[in-house]
Amino acid sequence: MIYFINHIILLLEALVCRFGLKNNKRLFCILSFGQLFLILALRGEGVGTDTAEYIRLFKNLIAGGNTYLEIGNTLLVKICTIFSNKVQFVLMIYAFFTILGMYMYIKEMSSDIYISIIIYESMMYYFFSFNCMRQALAVSLIALSVVNLQKERYWRALVFTMVATSIHASAIIFFSIWVLAKCKIIYSKNRFLGSVVLAIAWGGLGKYVFILIEKLIKNNRFFSRYAYYIGSSFINRGNWLHPLLFLAILCLCCFLLYGIFEEKRNHYNIMLWSLTIGVWLYFISLEIRLVNRSTYYFTFVIISLLPNLISQIKRKRIRYQWKASLIVFVTIYNFWMIYQNAQGIRPYDFYWNNWL
Repeated sequence: MIYFINHIILLLEALVCRFGLKNNKRLFCILSFGQLFLILALRGEGVGTDTAEYIRLFKNLIAGGNTYLEIGNTLLVKICTIFSNKVQFVLMIYAFFTILGMYMYIKEMSSDIYISIIIYESMMYYFFSFNCMRQALAVSLIALSVVNLQKERYWRALVFTMVATSIHASAIIFFSIWVLAKCKIIYSKNRFLGSVVLAIAWGGLGKYVFILIEKLIKNNRFFSRYAYYIGSSFINRGNWLHPLLFLAILCLCCFLLYGIFEEKRNHYNIMLWSLTIGVWLYFISLEIRLVNRSTYYFTFVIISLLPNLISQIKRKRIRYQWKASLIVFVTIYNFWMIYQNAQGIRPYDFYWNNWL
């Protein structure tokens, strides 16, 4: 119930701040950040599929033990122990910087922060933080890498990518976008059409990707910490919902960009390549479900891409119809995923209830 209430309050805050308080973006950011942070930071160990395991690992690090966690996580936990040796404090720090990174991305990249924050909360990027804490923080760092790539600060972007990799090794996959941006490979209509064909082809090649992943995990020390995935349910086949959904989003973005707008096409180059690679990974996940976790490094760009494209529609009435339709869609999607208990977020419980 808390998630439904949270979403409704978020919508009301957006309406009041946008239309009732003369477009007070700062107040909306403060209010929405606060409620998203508190729900994430104060959750109990049973909220989020992997939360209990992370608590075990963090307690081990706090006690001076060793874990398979990357060096960035070890350093972060050690820094936290300077201020508190409570594991809940560590969860709060992860929650704070994960949400902060995404808000910084939205501030820099979005022309409509209200819709962007609603998309962030609704399209599983926020709920991903309840489960995959390390990877969610890495995604936020990758988001800051995109900000720097957009400004052609390539070496700063590389630093953020490397820091993200120190939090979760899989973040190294985002280096592909850095190369595309550095080489200034332009996203075009023909490349979009080729990407759609390739996405469908990837759906049939997923088993070969699994063979490659299995070899990397078994033969490379850098990826050996993920050996427990082999033989688990994560190598089962995925479903069609998200591959088709994000392919539809990519098609919608390209329809708006190439079918309606004439200007600033290159401005969206990095975001379109990122979304495209995310779609490819989703189709690969049809054969191996584990891969769909990697999509978050690329698909989060819809948080700014969709609002930015819709904001370019010149006719005010049509623009607001698009925005209203988008909010209705993400709300339905959000409620459906909550109902499905995505990321193991239900039932919600505050951490102090574990002491009672």
